Amino acid sequence: MSAISQHNAEAPFEERFLTQIAHWRRTLNLSKDELVDWLLNARLAGLTYKLLDPQKKATPMGQKLKTGFLNSAAHTMIQNEVFDRFQAVAGTLNIQPVLLKGAALGQTVYPHPATRPMGDIDIWLPQPVIPPLIARLEEAGFKLAKKQLADHQITAQQSGEYQLIYRDWHILIELHDTAFPGWWLDQTTPIAVDEGAIWERCEPLEGRPGYRQMDATDMLIHVATHLAVNHQFSLHPLRSLVDLALLIEKRPPDWDRLCVRAARWHLQPVLWRTLLALQEIWLVEVPLEVVNALAPKPLQRQILTTLVTTKSLLAEHNHSDAGGRYVLLLALVEQGAARRRLIKTALWPKASELPPGVDNRFQRLWRVITTREL
Repeated sequence: MSAISQHNAEAPFEERFLTQIAHWRRTLNLSKDELVDWLLNARLAGLTYKLLDPQKKATPMGQKLKTGFLNSAAHTMIQNEVFDRFQAVAGTLNIQPVLLKGAALGQTVYPHPATRPMGDIDIWLPQPVIPPLIARLEEAGFKLAKKQLADHQITAQQSGEYQLIYRDWHILIELHDTAFPGWWLDQTTPIAVDEGAIWERCEPLEGRPGYRQMDATDMLIHVATHLAVNHQFSLHPLRSLVDLALLIEKRPPDWDRLCVRAARWHLQPVLWRTLLALQEIWLVEVPLEVVNALAPKPLQRQILTTLVTTKSLLAEHNHSDAGGRYVLLLALVEQGAARRRLIKTALWPKASELPPGVDNRFQRLWRVITTREL
C-alpha cells in the first residue's frame, strides 16, 4: 500500500490534489496537451482549474482547463433551474427528496458546484410517492424519458429507476426508489441494507432548500458501493475517489459506525478496496485500523488488488473486458454462500428473475455461454 507522506497528509486537499496531478501525469507518461484531455475525460478539468493559482490559470494549459470549467458552469446553471422547478412541485406534496452522489456532493464538499460535473441528477424517494409526484411533474412540464405512468410498476421491478427530463432542456433526472439498487446487492446481502434507517438519518442539504442528503457515513458507503459494484471501478473512477476524498475531509464519517454498517450489510470488501485505493493514489489518509477491520480474506485481497490497480484506475480500465467484471464482482462478495448464490442466479435464475427478452432458463444459460454477458 502506498503511504501518504506525513507532510502531504497534513496539507489541505487542494494542495495534495494538484501535487498528485503531476504524479499521475508521470505515471501515465502524458504530455501537457494529453494531460488536459485526460483531465477533461476524467471530469476533473473544472476542479483543477478552480484550484490553480492565478499565474497558472493564465497559461495555455490553464485556459484550456478554463473552457472545461465554463462549460460545466453553464450546464450547472441549467441544472440549478431544474432543481428549483422540481422542488417547487415536490413541495406541493410535502416531499423532501434526497439528492445522491454528485447532486449532493457538488453542493457541500466541492469548492463550486461546477467543479463536480454530472451527467444527470440522481434523486432518492420512497416508491409510493413516485407515481403521484410524476403526475404532478408532468403537469409542470416534465416528461418521462423511458416509461409511461402505466408502466411504473414494471420499471420499478426491473431497475427501481424512473427517468425524466424537463421540456427539451436535455437535463436527465433519475428518480430512485432505493438508495442501494442492483442485482448484486439483492443476491449478496442476506440482511438487506436498512434504507428506512438511512432515510431517517438524512440531513438538510445546505444551499438547496427542500432537499436532503445522507449523513456522512451513509454517503461514503453509498458512493463507494456505486463505484465498486455498479461501475466496477470503470466509469470515471478517479472522480468518484475525489468525491470520497473530499467527503472524508469536509464531512468526516464516523469510522466506528462505518465499520459496523459495512459488517452488517456485508460490504466490507467493497469498502476495503475503495478506501485502500484512496491511499494508493495518495488522495487522503484513512485510519489503518479501519482498513484492517474491513479487510477480506487473503485470496480476495489478492484478486482485488490484482484487478484494481493504481494504473487501471488512472487509465479508467474497463473491467468488462475478458470477463474481468465477473471475477471482480465475485471477489467483492463477502460470504461464500452469497457468492454461490450469485453464480447460481446468474446462470440458472428463477422464472421471475429472467431478464427482458429471455423466455426460459435454458435460453438464459445459452446466452451466457455464447455472449459471456451476465
